Amino acid sequence: MNGSAAIITRGKQSIDSPVKIEFAPSKFSATPVRYTKGTGIQPVDEIRFGGTNTKLVFNSTVAVAR
Repeated sequence: MNGSAAIITRGKQSIDSPVKIEFAPSKFSATPVRYTKGTGIQPVDEIRFGGTNTKLVFNSTVAVAR
């Protein structure tokens, strides 16, 4: 995190994207990455952090290759 942006790094490549931090009423049991299903590149919608009630909701498209 850098202010209101998440920095995602893979090797030497990185991307930053605006995010909103939200809190659920109870803790998440795992750390899933939710994304929009489609063909080719799939944008990340949110990341929930297991053991916490915190999730990052992405305001713009962060693409991940599958």
